[in-house]
Amino acid sequence: MNKEVVRERPDLEEQRKLGYMLDDNLESLRREGVYEKTRELRYPYYSVDPNTGFGWITALVYVNGVEAAQIGVMELHREFTRYEYELIHFLCKLVSLELQKDDFYKQNQSLMHSVFLSDLLEERVRDARTAKIRSRQLNWQLSDTMQLLTIFDKNYGVFDRKAQLIGEQVQKLLAGSRWVIYESAVVFLLPLPLRLLERPRPEDAIAEYLAANRLYAALSEPFGDVLALKKYYLQCRSAFELGARLHPRRQLYGYADYALYHIGALVSKSGRLADFCHPAAPALAEYDKQHASELFPTLEAYLEHVDDPTLVAARLNIHKNTLFYRINKIKELFGLELRSGSERARILLSMAFMKLE
Repeated sequence: MNKEVVRERPDLEEQRKLGYMLDDNLESLRREGVYEKTRELRYPYYSVDPNTGFGWITALVYVNGVEAAQIGVMELHREFTRYEYELIHFLCKLVSLELQKDDFYKQNQSLMHSVFLSDLLEERVRDARTAKIRSRQLNWQLSDTMQLLTIFDKNYGVFDRKAQLIGEQVQKLLAGSRWVIYESAVVFLLPLPLRLLERPRPEDAIAEYLAANRLYAALSEPFGDVLALKKYYLQCRSAFELGARLHPRRQLYGYADYALYHIGALVSKSGRLADFCHPAAPALAEYDKQHASELFPTLEAYLEHVDDPTLVAARLNIHKNTLFYRINKIKELFGLELRSGSERARILLSMAFMKLE
């Protein structure tokens, strides 16, 4: 930036470093109706900033008729001539052409919201203050507990062409959500966990949409730090990849259901998963194979809901007394001490590891 401009308007240099407009400058533009007048003209518009006395040309860049960017040029030492207006108008067309070459701008038509989400996913927003200001300028209300829902399609080439429509349709099912097309997926930031959105059983509506359109989706764990968006996006991607492998008939995968498998996938990069397994887990599987029994799934269900035997029995479709009989038999056969939390955790983790082998 020109040194003289920096001296005259240090706030512009601050904006350049931060990567977004300061609230005072944005509010001044809105108060003077600069953007509305520029949109009406569809041509560079001249105005004088009442706070500083500097003249400005403001121009808008359109991509396929959608407002994608703004250009501002400050008057310094001499007045603008008609040549500057034409030059800036031509610059807008050039910028529009360049943006249309970029897949991100082709795919995302709600650009200002999508750019902010993309910046969060790429970790380009580095502090909470910046995130708060940018969200406020977009009229977002970031909540204390959010969640990511990411929609995938195994047929990526076709998906890229219909992703925009998917985003628009699913947003109607997810009140207050924002979305972006990112890495051949549609990523939704939900203002509340899916189960709490203002809609009767939103999980059912999403599941129905996924089934009707042969799509897949993954849910992150709930979170409160929007700067950690990439972490929770990677949770979605891991849940989708593991879920598609382990439960291909499902279409909605929650990361909480695949966290143990994710640990296994990471551990497998440094050694054989079998080397980390509790010896009782493979022994149980072998016993079931030889005796046509169901001790392995019984113990797995029991460990997942150890404080709710009624739920476990219902899920296994057996009587509660049968459940207790099987658990006691497992303890006797394999010498297990299931009162130990660490032993229960290791066995359950081992069972997840075995499914990845």
